[in-house]
Amino acid sequence: MKLADFSDTIRDNKEIVMEFIRIESNSFRHTSPRLRDDKEVIMHAIAYNYTETLKYCSDRLKNDPEIVIKAITLRDPYNPRKFTSYRLFKHASKELRSNKQFILEQIIPLEPQDDFPYFIGYISNNILEDEEVISKYITHCNNAFLWIRNILAYKYFDCEKWIEFNRNNSFQYANLQVRLKYNIEKYGVNYLKKILEYNFRMFQFVDSNDFDEELKEKYSGHLALQDINL
Repeated sequence: MKLADFSDTIRDNKEIVMEFIRIESNSFRHTSPRLRDDKEVIMHAIAYNYTETLKYCSDRLKNDPEIVIKAITLRDPYNPRKFTSYRLFKHASKELRSNKQFILEQIIPLEPQDDFPYFIGYISNNILEDEEVISKYITHCNNAFLWIRNILAYKYFDCEKWIEFNRNNSFQYANLQVRLKYNIEKYGVNYLKKILEYNFRMFQFVDSNDFDEELKEKYSGHLALQDINL
């Protein structure tokens, strides 16, 4: 028989529940609300490799950093380098997923350096818009930029950082606006002139502050129209 077949009294008995979990770890999902809020029971389920522990534990314990880290870092027995439960991070409390220090100190160091990041898709967007978090992510994980390029659509960091990102093969995934800005700063206004001559549609992606007097005069009508639209 499964734990789900027993009475509420049995499913609220800590000793019996922990034995059920030892035999069949997914028994945890059928425990009482009280035991889902018991840290010892939660850690016991994680120890027996129950990959959905964080999904079924109490809201209070979803905000416990120790439990969250343990729950999301269960390893694949056939490939110990891989996490099997990383998707559970979406069940961690919003408070933790929005905690900058928690992300910087405990989540980013878990990410693989030469593979796609595990947890970045479940971090709150407001944290992923933080320059310090983005910089650390990209420095630590070569492929992180694949995931955050859309969030950076209208952001631009200084050239030294972009050169560092480029070394990690991430620059190719940057937003078009950012790549243009970088190349204009690197190659000067003549690059901008050639780009506009080759494809005028690029006008919408460039910053008029990069124009010299010749470009301002040549495209004065378009600049005036742009100001009206703004």
